[in-house]
Amino acid sequence: MAINLRHTPLVKALLWIAVVTWSIILYLSECYSIWSAVPKVSGAVSVSYLLYFIFSKWLWRMSIFQGWLVPLPDLSGTWKADLTSNFEGKTVVIAETKIMHSFTNLVVRQNTIEANSDSDSTSYVYINGVEIPDIVVTYKTNTKQGVKPRSENGHGTMRLRYNSDEDTLTGSYWTDRGTAGEIELTRRYF
Repeated sequence: MAINLRHTPLVKALLWIAVVTWSIILYLSECYSIWSAVPKVSGAVSVSYLLYFIFSKWLWRMSIFQGWLVPLPDLSGTWKADLTSNFEGKTVVIAETKIMHSFTNLVVRQNTIEANSDSDSTSYVYINGVEIPDIVVTYKTNTKQGVKPRSENGHGTMRLRYNSDEDTLTGSYWTDRGTAGEIELTRRYF
């Protein structure tokens, strides 16, 4: 998942870091003309990148940045998924879902008795008036050999909303095999 450049606080913060860093470098090197200031841009970019690296590797998980600079808390961990599907009437499936979350990436893996699913792409969907964005996951499902005659490999998409009070992700999903349903994920452990 790429950083959403429409997430204005992040863009503003990155620009301010670069400008402040450049200003500090210019002040410390007693650089007062525009011609001597231009070569100092590379130093500002290097320092800014180092700060960004530290932030994106570790600091983004800190609660102080949640909500205004980082759109979601760290969702990494193992989750129990309850899926209610329209497959063959109304089927309830229990799955184990693993989420690997970094500042710039979100990977979702889901395993059931009959199939394994891996995310192909993930993105945030911002809704006006809602503080936390929805997560959209497009995935590929590989069914196990024993169930292939009645359930083929396929692709699907799920849209999830995080509830911080209950530490759950809930939403709906649909597949190219014509199945759809509701899903609720509850974190088991980090």
